[in-house]
Amino acid sequence: MTVEEKDIPELTTASFRETFLMLQDGEKAMEELENKVDQMEKNMESLLAQIEKMEQENNTKDTNDTKE
Repeated sequence: MTVEEKDIPELTTASFRETFLMLQDGEKAMEELENKVDQMEKNMESLLAQIEKMEQENNTKDTNDTKE
């Protein structure tokens, strides 16, 4: 047996199952994070739209005030 063979753990059904479950947990966590990031992006877009609307209303008001 070579040194490399000693360093590789034996793949058993239990270790394979454990690794697979860990991978599933990681994928689930990643999906949750992606959903949170998507929701944050939607919230930021909404806030930006509100700010732009407020700025437009402010500019309109300023324009009307200067005409009077």
